[in-house]
Amino acid sequence: MTAKNMLPATMQVRQAARAQLTKFKPADLVLVACSGGADSLALAKAVSLEAPMANLSAGAIVVDHGWSKEAGEVVATTVTTLEEMGLAPVVAVKLPAHERSETAARSLRYTALQEVAIKTKARAVFTAHTQNDQAETLLMRLARGSGTTSLAGIPRQRDIFFRPLLGVSRETTQAACAEWSLSFWQDPANEDLSHTRVKVRKIALPALVEALGESVIQGLTRSADLLRDDAEVLDSLSMQVFDLVFDQKSQRLNAEKLSQEQPAIARRVLLTWISQRGVPRAELNYLHATQLQTLLSQTLNSIRIALPAGFTARREGADLLCEKVSQ
Repeated sequence: MTAKNMLPATMQVRQAARAQLTKFKPADLVLVACSGGADSLALAKAVSLEAPMANLSAGAIVVDHGWSKEAGEVVATTVTTLEEMGLAPVVAVKLPAHERSETAARSLRYTALQEVAIKTKARAVFTAHTQNDQAETLLMRLARGSGTTSLAGIPRQRDIFFRPLLGVSRETTQAACAEWSLSFWQDPANEDLSHTRVKVRKIALPALVEALGESVIQGLTRSADLLRDDAEVLDSLSMQVFDLVFDQKSQRLNAEKLSQEQPAIARRVLLTWISQRGVPRAELNYLHATQLQTLLSQTLNSIRIALPAGFTARREGADLLCEKVSQ
């Protein structure tokens, strides 16, 4: 092993990648989602070094959002860099024209990553979310008044997606790139203050660090980890209650039984129920949950709760019904 691969930042990134790679079997293929930025290039380099030592195959995916004139050049350069690392296959994907928003881009990006994983029979896709990303996410969700599940932040694993760098700072990934002599792309969108996340990154989080000290980022990510543990327990308990109060045949909930549960459990059961009925989970908010909970103590049948996508919920006797309003 060369001295360059044993410098402090490179070792930290490698150790994070190694910890995730131990979860796979020999000959499994792992792909790294790489934008050409410091975080994903550092992760790709670490995986390229660690995967062979674990008898794993490692490749990469480069997604082109098509938002800038230089995007094609960035993709080509990134693909070359990844191939020079020894990663294979390296797949470049251009997304279809889409709205220039974080939400639209994220949805299309993850769909593209999953499609490539299926085609290449990869066991996992590694994304390069860092400790800083986790802290930013938690702050944004706190500002929205989110619950425990949402405040759990970015999960370390969901389906085929793994995030090895959630315990590694952005400063460390940039230092690792410098130690490895990797030139990385700095996306102009990361300086655009019209994006909420950029405001948090450039204004809110630095202000907290100045006021509370450098440890605030680690503290926020630690809170996300603790909240995730709590959320998993509550989610598990709520599913047990759901099975007790939900009638599969009628698709109704027993309001009398559910009213005896703690609010945190009842709220989860209600949101799970209406989501299964077809109400988009992403469009539900605290007000919807609060209004639904009033039905548990309401015996009048005439009250209807308006929900997204044209659905309503109401109480009929001891049961709750969720219905699509006729157009």
